[in-house]
Amino acid sequence: MTRLLSIAPGVYLKLPLPSIHNIPINVRVSPGELKLLEETILEDSDVLINVMMAIDSSKAQATVPEDKARIFKLIEGTEGGFDFIDKIFKEVLREWISKQGQLLVHSKKKGSVEQSRIALPIGTILRKAGDYNKALEFYN
Repeated sequence: MTRLLSIAPGVYLKLPLPSIHNIPINVRVSPGELKLLEETILEDSDVLINVMMAIDSSKAQATVPEDKARIFKLIEGTEGGFDFIDKIFKEVLREWISKQGQLLVHSKKKGSVEQSRIALPIGTILRKAGDYNKALEFYN
């Protein structure tokens, strides 16, 4: 059985979670999932913003109740608590969207309509998420 912690609808973390401090969190996707991300961005880029806004670790669920109790105790003992943890996950998600967006943009012919079609909504997602500098990279 895979043990998961859900921090937002459709956002799951595999357990056990490492310590939050000084350990990089990596999100990996298959080529098929990257294609699905592209389709989502083109159809309704607000979906990704909604996922980011829905991250609320205080409402997290776990497949094993003991995991939830252990993780909540760890979070509650962290300076900043759940708000701090939510901020970390939102930053990780923004960075992941930016990196995947760069891959998508660079997979299109430079200067093409297809490249512009994918770059604009990615820039908009990052702007709405408050990452204005990264957003500008997609607008240029």
